[in-house]
Amino acid sequence: MKPAFQCSQCRMFFKTKYTLSDHKKTHTDSKPYACGKCPMTFIRSRYLKMHQGFYKHESLKVHVALHTGEKPFACDYCGKTFALASYLKTHVAKFHSVTELHVCGKCGKKYKDIIHFRSHMVQGC
Repeated sequence: MKPAFQCSQCRMFFKTKYTLSDHKKTHTDSKPYACGKCPMTFIRSRYLKMHQGFYKHESLKVHVALHTGEKPFACDYCGKTFALASYLKTHVAKFHSVTELHVCGKCGKKYKDIIHFRSHMVQGC
């Protein structure tokens, strides 16, 4: 079956009147489906449902935190805050490592975390 219904605005063809009618919504400013949790609106109810599905996932919280500047994860060692728990975990592993000792080359003093070791090196031993 050859598409018989053409959009008068963009000249696209559709197989049925329904699909053409549904397509025409894309050419209007009307977005009658509104999210109750944010200001977003949609031309189709299925788009709203897909959007609302993101609220059930941790990924949305992560995404929002990156845009709002919210940093709810604080380092117990130095107090630095992070938007993501994974960022905090990387920070702790990199700067507060307890598996590797940092040894001063001048006095031989050993430190479990790099922050105190760097402080020692800056202040002189």
